[in-house]
Amino acid sequence: MSDERRRKVGRAPNYTIPALVMGGVNLFWIFLVIWAVFGFWAVALLSWGLERAIHALGRRRMRGFDPGAAGPG
Repeated sequence: MSDERRRKVGRAPNYTIPALVMGGVNLFWIFLVIWAVFGFWAVALLSWGLERAIHALGRRRMRGFDPGAAGPG
């Protein structure tokens, strides 16, 4: 066996928090550009639509959720 096969693979780093922070930063600057080009009400309408879409996805995911079932891990 070669050394590559014997070497243990370590755990991958958890990049969840940095990904969420960068998503928020990107959303912020995109909203600023939309505000500068189209005005406040365009940003307000877009953020309201995003909020509704996120809640709809959450409700759709929770429809099949069984709290008594064993989860992953």
